Amino acid sequence: MNTNLIVRCSGMSAFTLLLANASKSLDTGTMNFTAGKNKQLPLETTRKSVKELLITHPIRGKTTGWFFRFEDLPNGVWSIDGTDPWGRTVRLSGTNQDDVLTRAEANAQRINDGLKKT
Repeated sequence: MNTNLIVRCSGMSAFTLLLANASKSLDTGTMNFTAGKNKQLPLETTRKSVKELLITHPIRGKTTGWFFRFEDLPNGVWSIDGTDPWGRTVRLSGTNQDDVLTRAEANAQRINDGLKKT
C-alpha cells in the first residue's frame, strides 16, 4: 500500500509533521523513517537559489530575501505572488498595482519580523 503525504508550509522557518497512529515506513525521497503513534518528525526544506527564484518571480522585493510576480487579471485587477528562498509565500490582489506590491511587501516584512522573534 502506498502512502502519499503532502505538507505545505507558509510563514514558518521550521515545522514538524505529526503522524497520528502511523506505523508504515515512509520514504520522503530524501530520508526514510518509520513513524509510531503521535511521533513528531522533523522535515527539511530545500532552499531555492536567487537564480531559481528570479525565473519564477522576476521582481526582487525591497523586503530582504523576497521575490514577486504579478498577474494581470480581468476587470483591472492585479494579483501578486511573493516567495522567499524557503518557500514562504504571500498572495494579494487589488486594482492598484503599486498598492498591491506595497501591501505584499508589508506582509513579507511581517513574516521576516516574526522569524526574528523565534
